[in-house]
Amino acid sequence: MRKMRVVLSLATCLACGCNEPSGADGAPSPSAAAPTGAAPVSKPASPQKEDVWFQISKDGHDLGVVEITAGRPWKWVPQSAGDAAKEVEAKLKKVGTGAVSLKMHLPPKNKGERGPLGARMIQPGEALYPQAVRDQIARGGFEIGNVPKYTRTSPPASIKKLELSRDGDKAGEVDFSVDPPKLELVNREANALFLETFWKGLEKEEELVVSFIDTSAGKERLVTRSAKKGTAEYPKIVWLAFGVRYPAYSVKVTP
Repeated sequence: MRKMRVVLSLATCLACGCNEPSGADGAPSPSAAAPTGAAPVSKPASPQKEDVWFQISKDGHDLGVVEITAGRPWKWVPQSAGDAAKEVEAKLKKVGTGAVSLKMHLPPKNKGERGPLGARMIQPGEALYPQAVRDQIARGGFEIGNVPKYTRTSPPASIKKLELSRDGDKAGEVDFSVDPPKLELVNREANALFLETFWKGLEKEEELVVSFIDTSAGKERLVTRSAKKGTAEYPKIVWLAFGVRYPAYSVKVTP
């Protein structure tokens, strides 16, 4: 009797066009084809392969760096203690360290057409994640640029004065032998006035922070150095700030 049931079951399957028999419990075989109309398996998102850094500024003043190492969420490296830097930090906290919405063209309905505008949630580790974070920050009206690359990272052992020149002409001199340090301009021409603006930006910070991409080891890495006003290290960080942020000025050191 059992043999007859098996034969009838097989005959029914063949009559219905089955390609493979069912399992012993009547469930489809694991190797059976997926039913028509099943949702296709989506391809995994392209991973972020390289580390990315954004220099965040406002009104020409450096506020901090957003570091996104491959496979990880953003990291905020502040360069200022002012309100504008705090606004960036608050914006990033609102973005969160999970998926970030990115406005983009979605997949088209028909082949060969351009997909409609929409948004997709981008996870940390995806190739588009740095762009998604960048777009969120840009909505706050901040300037976003590249972090400067710098290799001459060892400052002089002693700095008494910095003589700053541009286009071959001396523009001014920063004297660290007085407290607070003082900038003396050579004249009131463009190069000297630009130097005065840069110096005033540095003076605003009680702790001067400088970040740059160091390439000396053959691999790019973010380096951040800082010093407070009045400390022995402060002239060295000012020296570094001019080299990293204002490379148009050549610097001569009086030890």
